Amino acid sequence: MSISFLNGQSKSISFSYNQINLQDAIQQLIDNYQLPLIYPSNIDDNKISTECINCEIDSVLTLLLYNTNYSWKNINEQYTIYKIDRGPYTITGQIIDKLSNETIPYANVFIPLLDMGTISNDEGIFSLSGIESRICTLYVSYIGYETQKEPIYFSNNKEPHIEIVLKQKIINSKNIFIRGKAREFMGLSNDPGRISFSPKHISTLPTIGEVDIFRALQLLPGIHQGLGGTAELYIRGGRPDQNLLIIDGMPIYQKTHMFGFLSSIQSAAVKDIQVYKGGYPARFGGRTSGLIEITNRVGNTITPHIKLYTNFTINSAQIELPIFSKGSFIVTARQCNNIVSTQLYKSVKDFITGDDNFNLISISANDEQKTTYKPKFTFKDINAVLSYLISPRNRISLTYTNGADLINEKRVFYGFETILENDSTSINEETEWSNQGAILNWSYYLNSNWQTKLSIAKTGFISQYNSKLFNDGNDLDNFPQQTSDEKNIFSNQIYRLHQIIKVVPNHRIEIGLNRSVLSTDYKTERRLESSSEQNSLNQNSYLQSVYAQDKWFISKLLTINVGLRNTYYSETKSSDFTPRLSGSFKVTPSITIEAAMGKYNQYTHQFNSNLSTRGTHGTWLLSSGRVPVISSTSSHSSLYWKNSDYDLSLSYYQRNSSGHYDFGRYISPIPILSDQNNNEYNSPNDLTGNEETTGAELFIRRKNKQINGWISYQSNNTEYSFNDIDEGRLFKADHDVTHEFKSVLMTSVLDYDLTANWSYSSGRVYTHPNDINKTNDFQIVFNPGSRNNERLDPVHHLDISISKKYIFNRLQLDIGLSIYNIYNRENVSHKRYNPYASGSIISDVIMLGVTPTFFIQASL
Repeated sequence: MSISFLNGQSKSISFSYNQINLQDAIQQLIDNYQLPLIYPSNIDDNKISTECINCEIDSVLTLLLYNTNYSWKNINEQYTIYKIDRGPYTITGQIIDKLSNETIPYANVFIPLLDMGTISNDEGIFSLSGIESRICTLYVSYIGYETQKEPIYFSNNKEPHIEIVLKQKIINSKNIFIRGKAREFMGLSNDPGRISFSPKHISTLPTIGEVDIFRALQLLPGIHQGLGGTAELYIRGGRPDQNLLIIDGMPIYQKTHMFGFLSSIQSAAVKDIQVYKGGYPARFGGRTSGLIEITNRVGNTITPHIKLYTNFTINSAQIELPIFSKGSFIVTARQCNNIVSTQLYKSVKDFITGDDNFNLISISANDEQKTTYKPKFTFKDINAVLSYLISPRNRISLTYTNGADLINEKRVFYGFETILENDSTSINEETEWSNQGAILNWSYYLNSNWQTKLSIAKTGFISQYNSKLFNDGNDLDNFPQQTSDEKNIFSNQIYRLHQIIKVVPNHRIEIGLNRSVLSTDYKTERRLESSSEQNSLNQNSYLQSVYAQDKWFISKLLTINVGLRNTYYSETKSSDFTPRLSGSFKVTPSITIEAAMGKYNQYTHQFNSNLSTRGTHGTWLLSSGRVPVISSTSSHSSLYWKNSDYDLSLSYYQRNSSGHYDFGRYISPIPILSDQNNNEYNSPNDLTGNEETTGAELFIRRKNKQINGWISYQSNNTEYSFNDIDEGRLFKADHDVTHEFKSVLMTSVLDYDLTANWSYSSGRVYTHPNDINKTNDFQIVFNPGSRNNERLDPVHHLDISISKKYIFNRLQLDIGLSIYNIYNRENVSHKRYNPYASGSIISDVIMLGVTPTFFIQASL
């Protein structure tokens, strides 16, 4: 080793040693340069080879002691060489964004020399133990950021704490037409079935109506695009209500707005998303399909910022405020104007009006019948996070979220006396769906090997509905002949203690307790001119879970994660044991095999029925009596190959579950839970069913190039069987999609960000018209063995997006245009069954044609 240091103001030292004893080298320097240096008399007899020309004494000692068990210190110009302890060493630290000083969650921390690593937690803090080398280099990376290389030198401090700053990745190109900031959205994680997703550049992806988190996630492998182009997430054949959506540790129950057309998550408020498509750890429970874990932004801790966004239909604002350099406050809010007056509403009208009874009656009108419909749809969201660092070991944060849909509908029917019993009828409906929640998180770091997190939260869903029916079609001068008021409340209070323990070498142990106090309250009041009816019902129960999981690093090649979760459910007075097991084996530095299996239970159900009113649609109920607990077993295996420019994965999965309930025969949960009108069924199990899902995925991605993107293919088969349908025989699920191909292409040209995605998928299933009948009370009946026996033509569309960033001093403008289905393909989303139609009761529901969306965002 040879190095030269020049400093004109300090004594320069020059030497050249080749296989000389360390003690002899030190003594020569003392004799030749009269260095004020003390060293142990029993210093190890190490052989060193090094050279230095015109060096300062600090550099000389560093070179001499490099790769030895000694270090040095300087106190009042007196230098002392001392022996340091051998490893293993531990390093802790925090990863932050250079621009905002925000912490970066789930960043990769890796030491290539030792082939070991970890990831930061949701607060950007990491701890890496068992480091055998005293000198090494830490590589830290996160989606969309440059990899930071941090040299580490362990001396007298065996557990140093460092702060690592990451900056956004830049494209280096010789082509002057292709340049700018690199856009990355995802990374394949070290856990089976998990994908890391960053929404940092989500505004550059094609979208409809609004920059949308869920629509971006639909581009990932294993996540189907929603029914009819909606934003709902169907993960590996599971329904949206089978997914667990968590924000900062708090479950969210209203996941979408506008009947599923837009997600309820504001992309500007999100820092990181972890998507588990299968095999999630034992610390999570309560759902049987996918897990979406969202970490909110905590705000800029350096300077205040404000951001404004509009697409002339939806307006939003974000404010960030530092708090005494130790904390921050960020609030993000959005408000949707009455969307009915926009071109977007005309494009999506068939989806957001839905398949409710009044809409089906309207579209069944013949030449002698007439209807008018005057709707008003709006929604709003607010999300706020307060974060404060009490001390280096204590951090507290408070997250608040609130979202609501406000729906006002006025309908007038003329000539429908056979259905509505009067020739002229007007109906006014007002609906509000809302989700409100808050969570307090306190994190305490006892040391690098012991972390504790305490969480207290309350979240839920409220549905309120009011309707008035006037028989003469004029609601201005008359009292209503019928009124209906509904209020349905679902509430979940959560108390959680979670601990991470690393005291055992090569083991990451997580243990915890979770208590959820669940309650529902349903109230319905219906009034006629001369009578009234009131129905109410409530449920009160609790879930108490204890879990433990151990991620065991058996070797640098093999890792196994064993998890045990036991849940006591007070409603059934039973304990459910749900084990989890996953593992990964590194065949080569580029090839990894992963597998996971586990059991999962779901104790809540979402009420979805074509007979429901706006008030009961989408509300939640607890497993009780006739409605069983959903129990699922699933498995997943994958083969990954990756290098610096490409990723490839091949996966196979399957899931079997029981306890699904057919709500389609009911208008409300009250008759089910109160055991009303159930005498027609011989057994409580008549309306319960099972699910069987199998599938495979292929994913190929190009990265770190001037033109990047990915392609994915998924084959899926999802079937259900219910005891009361076809004697329990399996039939295709309504949302089943056998084949789905998706491709995404991204580049930057002359500072314009360009993105295109093309998708091709099998059509949805439906029942042939010859196998459909309707009863005198307007119910749909399928012939035995015929349910979902046909499939629509394939669906495909090309979407593009172009956006550009303008900077004027401190003002930054982001302007973009997205076009959905640019070649205006007429895709059939699904078949609509209408028992009120006088002719054919089945019709096509057409997906969106070419639909542009323009947005502008100003940041200061």
